[in-house]
Amino acid sequence: MAFPNTLWWCFWELLLHANRQQQLKPSSSVHLRPPVR
Repeated sequence: MAFPNTLWWCFWELLLHANRQQQLKPSSSVHLRPPVR
């Protein structure tokens, strides 16, 4: 986790987008959350 927050959020947006494309259950996406500091 030694990369900038902007890069991290870009990566996260891609992840969420991919999840939406796969149409996963909302309950399973609850576990997919960015680490809160």
